Amino acid sequence: MPLMECRLCGRVFTHGGRRNICPLCIRRLEEIYGRVHEYMRDNEDENFDVISLADELNENANDIQALVDLGYIERDLSLYGTRETRRKKLAQAFTEEMHKMEREKNMFYGGEVYARNRDFSGEDAVKTVRKLRQR
Repeated sequence: MPLMECRLCGRVFTHGGRRNICPLCIRRLEEIYGRVHEYMRDNEDENFDVISLADELNENANDIQALVDLGYIERDLSLYGTRETRRKKLAQAFTEEMHKMEREKNMFYGGEVYARNRDFSGEDAVKTVRKLRQR
């Protein structure tokens, strides 16, 4: 494995992946990310940039930029949308889930009708229907 210099702290480390950041800095960035994510969640209506986040959290702007570069946070934070947009997406996902459940219910009903129309004795039909309900 080739040796590499960490772009954040300057330490030399054995490079085994695609990142040019040492494992110690990666751990530090993951801790910072937790705080950044929490801050962004609590202040979701604000517009953020690297400098303002670094100032608010008393962190180095290079560390925040590294989080952006590594894909931990989006650079264009407007992609997250407003609270209203998220509510609409949640409502749409709920509606889709309800339609999916309705389709599954209809498939179950079709299986129940199929079981009744087969040449099963009454007890076998009940067992078959119970098995279908467990799915």
